[in-house]
Amino acid sequence: MSNLTEISEDLTPNKLIRKAARKYKVPVRKLRSKTRKQPIVEARQYATYLIREELKLSLHAIGHIMGYDHATVLHSYNQIKNRIELNQLLVN
Repeated sequence: MSNLTEISEDLTPNKLIRKAARKYKVPVRKLRSKTRKQPIVEARQYATYLIREELKLSLHAIGHIMGYDHATVLHSYNQIKNRIELNQLLVN
């Protein structure tokens, strides 16, 4: 078994949510709230992106975890994905 497989087996949605909260320096409880303050929205979007990329969960499953419908999850995921792609274009 490779290290990558071992690492991904240890990941959970809650661990990824905590990782996003730490990165953006926001409390997990705020990240899970309905607030629309920009730093918290960005942290929530990042958590959504991580869960989708790392765990390959469905939009519906992520929505259930995060407390949003699948359309909001898709929007959050696309916001971060587009930002990453834009940053890569700017770097190259």
